[in-house]
Amino acid sequence: MAAISSSNNNSGSNIVQQVSTNFNPSWMQQTMPSTRSVLSNQQKPVNAEEPCDPIFAKHSYGREDLLAMRGKDGVKPPSGIEKCPFFVESSLTPVVLLPLTEIEMVLFS
Repeated sequence: MAAISSSNNNSGSNIVQQVSTNFNPSWMQQTMPSTRSVLSNQQKPVNAEEPCDPIFAKHSYGREDLLAMRGKDGVKPPSGIEKCPFFVESSLTPVVLLPLTEIEMVLFS
């Protein structure tokens, strides 16, 4: 509720009018139910329900798991991959196993 004061020139007294302002778009004003009618129909608020258990992925792998799967001698690529323009014949060392460069050591210190 917003109060708007206006002066009456005839009597010199201030008249305060109560105006309800709603800044939502017109389509939202029509679809929003009033909170009084919703709360009167329910015994408990919606938030009071029991939270559901978290869902975890069945196959999730961390960095260490992926590095362990790689093995020391690398992984043999599938057949037909040689035609791919991004194919590299020898497997590269993972970035996390490479030592830091001079610039990286300066930035991290």
